[in-house]
Amino acid sequence: RQQNLIRTKQQFGAEFKKASKMQRKPRAHLPIVIGRAPGCIQLRAPPLLGSPTPPLLPFSGELDPQPQAYDPKLHGKHLGFRSPAQTLMTCTIFGKTAGVGTSVSELHKDLPGTGFRRAGCDLIEITGLKPNMNYCFASMYFEGFEASRPSLSSVSDTCPPVGSYFPLPIMMLRMKICKAALLTGENGESAMTKAWAPLFNSFCERSTPYEDFESYGVRSYKLRLDVADRLPPAVQSSFAELILLKHSPALALAKERAKGNFVGPNFPSTKPAQFALLQAVNECLIAVDLARRAGSANTCRQAVSLTMELLARLLQYRTRPHILFAPLTKCMSSLEAFVLPARQLPWHSKARTMAMSLLHQVT
Repeated sequence: RQQNLIRTKQQFGAEFKKASKMQRKPRAHLPIVIGRAPGCIQLRAPPLLGSPTPPLLPFSGELDPQPQAYDPKLHGKHLGFRSPAQTLMTCTIFGKTAGVGTSVSELHKDLPGTGFRRAGCDLIEITGLKPNMNYCFASMYFEGFEASRPSLSSVSDTCPPVGSYFPLPIMMLRMKICKAALLTGENGESAMTKAWAPLFNSFCERSTPYEDFESYGVRSYKLRLDVADRLPPAVQSSFAELILLKHSPALALAKERAKGNFVGPNFPSTKPAQFALLQAVNECLIAVDLARRAGSANTCRQAVSLTMELLARLLQYRTRPHILFAPLTKCMSSLEAFVLPARQLPWHSKARTMAMSLLHQVT
């Protein structure tokens, strides 16, 4: 609605000019949620007459809109020095705890930050909230800031529940869905398929034909460096752990037993089986790179261990394929990025044995 008004060059709140004389006043517009945290929710009041104009956003019909012209009266410091007499319309936010069963009305102004008249596009911070609780909000328009001025609208519709907790990024949400689908088994295969494809494409991209030449699947995909460098370490390590869970030998053995095979996965003696194995190695190498970038030494060692476990079946050939030396070298270089611990740890001997096995296979 706001973007359509900007493109058609209409005034915000023009339909409420004569609303004070109407018997049935139109409903106000809902506020916009711009931030939330435990104990606090931040809202943005709708744009009104004389308020700053929201920026023009791209859409499918116009991917590169013209930049918004700078107006000192609307976007500069003069906006904060306007007198109350120059503000024609104000907005009041009401709120309450969600799940009570009634809609938000003008009586719900007990939360700190609600019940005050504010100008359009103002930042409204609702504080003093209980963590991990859902709250609902509504708005209402008035004439000016004086309490004696009448209302210009009726109370808006109640917004959907807004939680007082940190929002979960879409990548982390998809990781949670994929982990739950993997642990569910066959019942979660459809959910895993729908969530894994967009998640993997957001982290990785297809390699060029020159990079993928004669790689047999081990270099089919590579990490998006522009995305990986901007992600926090928690997201990087979480995606690496998801890849390790996807190719976990315990899950593979459980799938084989569900099919009636109690021996375990077959030896990759055919070309399609070897190609599928090398594709799994490709994803494990991505997990190794992500764990190294995140600085998670434990996750990186687990990724290297799983990569070696997958490649161990191909290393049993008398003539080792030359394509396997590049993954082993990458695993060895990733382990060298971490500093040795100051004291002897329980896993240190196993990690040293794994490093020596890598050196033996590479050299």
